[in-house]
Amino acid sequence: MIINFNTINSLNTVSLNFKHDKPQEVPITILYFEGPIARAYLEIFRSLNIKPQKIIEIVSSTDISSKKQIGNWLPKKLRIKYARYSQEYKINFWPRDIQKRNAELQNEIFEELNKKLNISKNSLKSTTAKLDLSDYCDNVETVFISGLKDKKLEEKLNKTFEDNILYTGGGIVPQSLLSIRNTNFIHIHPGYLPDVRGADCALWSSMIFKRASASCFYMSAGIDTGDIIISRWMPELLFNITKPYNDITLYRAVYSFIDPWVRAVVLREVLTANGALKDINTTQQKANEGYTYYFMHEKMKKASLGYLFTNN
Repeated sequence: MIINFNTINSLNTVSLNFKHDKPQEVPITILYFEGPIARAYLEIFRSLNIKPQKIIEIVSSTDISSKKQIGNWLPKKLRIKYARYSQEYKINFWPRDIQKRNAELQNEIFEELNKKLNISKNSLKSTTAKLDLSDYCDNVETVFISGLKDKKLEEKLNKTFEDNILYTGGGIVPQSLLSIRNTNFIHIHPGYLPDVRGADCALWSSMIFKRASASCFYMSAGIDTGDIIISRWMPELLFNITKPYNDITLYRAVYSFIDPWVRAVVLREVLTANGALKDINTTQQKANEGYTYYFMHEKMKKASLGYLFTNN
């Protein structure tokens, strides 16, 4: 495989503010599933002084760890409030734990992302902050569901005619949602499509190609196989840590802070180039192109983390 790194876009030259005082609304709905990825996307909208037309917040009726029903004894409003609190606390536990116990590691990551990807430190801090979704969008709706296969979500989307839906996580999007008429699900994958598909791609891309990468595409039934809007290689990201950390901590740091923001800068380019999300030229992927990677073996994971994080 021959990779042309001249395709790296000049991220540091992207304008972070559109020329208007009041935030403008763009025709996209964020399917918001709490976590570092969704938070990074929200901050990209804020940095560009724009707002999505709607946020549909997913609050899980089942515990994300035990999969048991949450708070069945509570009235519905209190049950949703309790479930939202439990979900927010558990999903953001590791980013906040790293911030508390390993602040120097977080600071080093933020410094590199600020310098190489032109992300403000205030935006980066949103990873662990308490957020109010109404600060990012004037139209926030909540769905209380057991997962993306819950029929209540399908019924809602069929009734509300969302044109462009930005997927932020929460599980595999079922075909029943992808088949909704006149609705496009937009996903940002942390790998250069079609060359880097599958799992742990933030690490595979960095280790094999010495570059993080990400792609924005319209979702289809296959694994990262939809029509590509853009694929981008990032500037080389290397983190100089001053003391050794165990691999579990470093792995959690990658998915708390690095992976989400690599995705987010590709979203920034898409919105900057075409905030209206109309008449977008796409590239169709071919089934025989690219390679699908799987979750890394522990030895491979150690090697990839050793490349990203150097202790000089």
